Amino acid sequence: MRTVAIAALLCAMLIASGAAAQSGPSSTNAPSLSETLQWLSETSEAESGDGDKHHTFENDGKDCSATITEIRAETPGFWIKESFSLADIDHTKKIVHTASQFADSIYHSDYIYFTNDRFAPKFAKAFAHAARLCGGKRSSF
Repeated sequence: MRTVAIAALLCAMLIASGAAAQSGPSSTNAPSLSETLQWLSETSEAESGDGDKHHTFENDGKDCSATITEIRAETPGFWIKESFSLADIDHTKKIVHTASQFADSIYHSDYIYFTNDRFAPKFAKAFAHAARLCGGKRSSF
């Protein structure tokens, strides 16, 4: 059974900002942005697959831009990429959607990421942590 890791990237930022307000200052033992992004990249590659779909989380390790790529085994050559900045993930129409079947990019405000039950909560926690470290703030609306 698959679970929605992030019902929408928009919601992840709302959760991240709410958790930061409730828990106070972050621990000095918490992973750095670089460590968190590396974990998201390496672990997504290893654990996100469900037999039909596979995801990668890409980042150059230096800034807050990221790309999630979905590849579907049953459709050779098919891919979907969602590119965004973790710093402003909670702002309208900031996620750039590209896909193998469309020539143009589309801007939108959410994306549903499905993965397995074991990986979903870990991914959501690390994603929210990275957004906080990038200075992500809850939108005013």
